[in-house]
Amino acid sequence: MLAAWTELEPVINFAFDTGRLITNWLDSLVAGTYWGQVAVNHLRERVNMTNVVLSVPAIIIAAIVVGIPLNWLLGGTRTAIQRIAMAVVSVPATIVLAIVLFTFNAFVPEAYAALLRFADAIWQVSLNALSSWGDSVPGAIR
Repeated sequence: MLAAWTELEPVINFAFDTGRLITNWLDSLVAGTYWGQVAVNHLRERVNMTNVVLSVPAIIIAAIVVGIPLNWLLGGTRTAIQRIAMAVVSVPATIVLAIVLFTFNAFVPEAYAALLRFADAIWQVSLNALSSWGDSVPGAIR
């Protein structure tokens, strides 16, 4: 078992170094701005960039091995290239969204809190509406 981990060590080191390069690049982009530094430090402390880097090939492999056959079985209209492109774009888009939301929270915490309370209220109303229908939801296809 230990031999298997030893064989993966170069891959994990590469992913770690790539993740560090990404955070260093982001750090250089926001150099001199307080909230930009706060956002990048948050990313550095809270997000395991090694996992993010390792996720990209895993998403591509999953899109090819699972997504394409499942798409074909379900009669989907997306091509293999479209599915891979969506998967590759989703990881950096998620990181950018996290940075934007964290920065928004840092700049205007009261507005961010109000937005979260609004989203929570909508969620509660929708759950209450769905639970009032019992075991069947109108318009749902079984």
